[in-house]
Amino acid sequence: MKKLAAVVILSVSLLVLLFACGGGGGGGGGAVGGAKGTTAPKGHFVYVANAVDNSVSTYVCDDTSGRLTYLSKVAAGLNPQSVTIEPTGTYAYVANSGDNTVSQYKIISNGSLTVIAAAIAAGTNPNSVTVDPTGAHVYVTNSGDGTVSQYKIMTGGILAALAPTTAAAGTNPVSVTVEPKGKYAYVANDGDGTISQYDINGTTGRLTSMTTATVPAGANPSSVTVEPKGKFAYVANRGDGTVSQFSIQASDGSLSSLATPTVAAAAAPSSITVDPTGKYAYVANYGSNSVSQYSITPGSGLLVSITTDVATEAGPSAVAVDPSGKFVFVTDQSNNRVSQYLIDAVDGHLTVMSPAFVAGWAGPAAVTMAYGSVSVTPGGPPPTVVPPVVAVPKYAYVANFADGTISQYLVSATGALSSMTTSSVPAGVSPRAVIIDPTGRYAYVANWGSNSVSQYLVTASGSLQPMTIPTVATGTSPNSVTIDHLGRYVYVTSFNNSLVSRYTISIDGSLTNVADKLTGTNPTSFVIDPSGRYAYATNSDPNYNNISQYSVDPTDGTLSSMTTTPTVAAGPRPNAIAIDPAGKYAYVANSDGNSISQYTITDDGSLASMATPTVPAGASPRSIIVDPSGKYVYAANWGDGDVSQYAIDAVDGHLTSLTAPIAAGVTPSSITVDTSGRFVYVTNHGSNSVSQYKIDSNGHLSSMSHATAAAGQDPYSVTTFAIYQ
Repeated sequence: MKKLAAVVILSVSLLVLLFACGGGGGGGGGAVGGAKGTTAPKGHFVYVANAVDNSVSTYVCDDTSGRLTYLSKVAAGLNPQSVTIEPTGTYAYVANSGDNTVSQYKIISNGSLTVIAAAIAAGTNPNSVTVDPTGAHVYVTNSGDGTVSQYKIMTGGILAALAPTTAAAGTNPVSVTVEPKGKYAYVANDGDGTISQYDINGTTGRLTSMTTATVPAGANPSSVTVEPKGKFAYVANRGDGTVSQFSIQASDGSLSSLATPTVAAAAAPSSITVDPTGKYAYVANYGSNSVSQYSITPGSGLLVSITTDVATEAGPSAVAVDPSGKFVFVTDQSNNRVSQYLIDAVDGHLTVMSPAFVAGWAGPAAVTMAYGSVSVTPGGPPPTVVPPVVAVPKYAYVANFADGTISQYLVSATGALSSMTTSSVPAGVSPRAVIIDPTGRYAYVANWGSNSVSQYLVTASGSLQPMTIPTVATGTSPNSVTIDHLGRYVYVTSFNNSLVSRYTISIDGSLTNVADKLTGTNPTSFVIDPSGRYAYATNSDPNYNNISQYSVDPTDGTLSSMTTTPTVAAGPRPNAIAIDPAGKYAYVANSDGNSISQYTITDDGSLASMATPTVPAGASPRSIIVDPSGKYVYAANWGDGDVSQYAIDAVDGHLTSLTAPIAAGVTPSSITVDTSGRFVYVTNHGSNSVSQYKIDSNGHLSSMSHATAAAGQDPYSVTTFAIYQ
């Protein structure tokens, strides 16, 4: 039988506190009751267990839009099926079905995971893990031997097996959850259609079967969760496409079927969760690629369908509601994606975000959320204030074309650049572009004059250190370098032989060329859309003036020209392209047209010109960027030494000039916005400097007190790196 992991929704972050109730990582949803009096710091992170990739990936969740941004990943055991976080938000645990272990991690200050101890043994095929609300004990269902492993959380988050090490469950237990007061636990047994019921010893944490050890559910129950007040429990039944509904008896915690024992879901429901207010429930239907949506009737606990099911990507295996109750995320196991939804504030129905999903690693099987907030009492109302995750700029790097170096800078709290102790490092001949991988571990530089990419490790101080093999070969005159959103592949455009080369990033950061793809003539820039599904290259040959359009294979990054529209027309000499964070719009700087082409990204990824196809720019715009909020666009104008500023229309994405262009240096060649969306930097090719700007609340740029920072000779490209905290 295919392992179906369920999900946890937890309120955590770096010293945080959980609220609501129900499932751990395999519990299918709800969250675990909070530890009273715990102080909750900042953070809003999403963790995904990747069953095929044998890893756990971390994403940052934007507190306003809900969109996910990949942060990092860490190795797990074989075939990880479930991930959970303990109530203080300090530690995470992952059930690995393939090697019968539980991995143990600490959550560090930016939300990433780091191993704290070797994986501890579990039973056979562990596939669901949860932590009790006190943060003292961990429970793991073992589908292969019909047991639940029991652990105590020791100092430093390390697990120690209880005695006895396991409690008996039913046949093929696949999901475990603990109700919010931490007195009772429930396990869904896929093989015999039952729910095992346990009392939890308040001192030892051991599970003891209730007098009535099991209650019947539907066919092949796959996920069990408890709503936040601990009065009702719900079970997704994979085999008959239903959800079983139970009341939890206040006297002894046992389950009793409601007046309507089941409600319909869709084919093969794999995971169920309840939102933190206890008003809504959501079910991921693996067999129908959908999420069923329900309101929870006050008093009776009965589920009532809200509206028709909402579509997911292929093979939805787990569903989670974020702790603020605004967003829903679904792991799509069959095509390695995470679907993203907004929760309607009025009736709880889901609306697909833009983009509809983000790229994931292979076999995403389970998802959990974490964030810092105010303290809450177990079973009490969810917090109303969600401190945001803040992107803090750390480092900046500039490729200097004429002297073959990379300038290195620290970024202050005010956004000002200051040279590192080692102010520059050598690159190849005529470096044209520089980029940092999403985790901030590696840097890559395209060297126009030596047909190569320089490879660097980013040290703890931010300084670049050449790798053992310092360069890899490219096509002729490489002039742009791009990394996919998960940090798996690097793409390099080669201007003089019209190629985009694809490289894999190995475990040590080094590149291996795996394929070359023809573009149009003289490609100048390359970009991947936020979903990781489409890519575009600007081709600057004045005889063509077009954009190549590609589909990106999610499994290996292969580029395939779009069948119907392999290219789309741009303005004269398109030099650079930028896409808004929602993946709805694209903007192209036309160097010889003194204009910006505007496009809508259609459902198949192809670009369609807006009703007003272009807007004026300055003389010879060479570089263009969209700010992280998706509200503003900035273009560096080589010919007249300034930066054009635009607002993005909220309805159709067309650009409107914000104000007059702001002065830059001589021949500005590259522009970037830092991840926090507060600062803009422009390389001035002709004046050997970097212009520095602040972005005000309306998107207008203003020069910093020190308007420029010194660079090397003929700086051509700038990039920045930030950490989340």
